[in-house]
Amino acid sequence: MGKTLIYIFVSMLFSILIFSACSKEDVEPEKGIIEEFTQRTGREAAENIKSPLDKARALQEKSAENVSRSDSLLNE
Repeated sequence: MGKTLIYIFVSMLFSILIFSACSKEDVEPEKGIIEEFTQRTGREAAENIKSPLDKARALQEKSAENVSRSDSLLNE
């Protein structure tokens, strides 16, 4: 009876150690509401800033094309 009890105890101890070691996953904690809101707001702000800048660059390119076209017409 004594050896059986020791075997059961040791096997339970090993089982607990094995299962506790396997259950530790490196999972990132879920983001809180504030962090999600901050990131979403930051992305929206970046997109809102980028859009007018892209339009301004396109307008600048067209303006440069018009100037070069006008220069070429004046030189003819």
